Amino acid sequence: MEILISIVFFTLLFGIIYIVRTTTHKERMYMIEKGADPEKLSGSSLKLGMVCIGVALGLLVGPVLETHLGMPEPVAYFATVFLFGGIALVMHHIITGGKP
Repeated sequence: MEILISIVFFTLLFGIIYIVRTTTHKERMYMIEKGADPEKLSGSSLKLGMVCIGVALGLLVGPVLETHLGMPEPVAYFATVFLFGGIALVMHHIITGGKP
């Protein structure tokens, strides 16, 4: 049963990545056809990377709050994930000067 779950998980992951990549490619090609600058989309990868780092930091700090401060597990995880994710978005806004 575990092997089936792993196969389904990686198949879905591959499918999602494939769809995202082909959609992004189609968007860029359409923008080039219409004479727009496709480089305007490049800032989203910085934002996504920063949010992923923020969420990862939140998941790492959550158990610390749970153990040392005695916070309930769901509260510790949700609070730190949203806190660090929000900090990452604010940092992205500061770095890019408010440009999307």
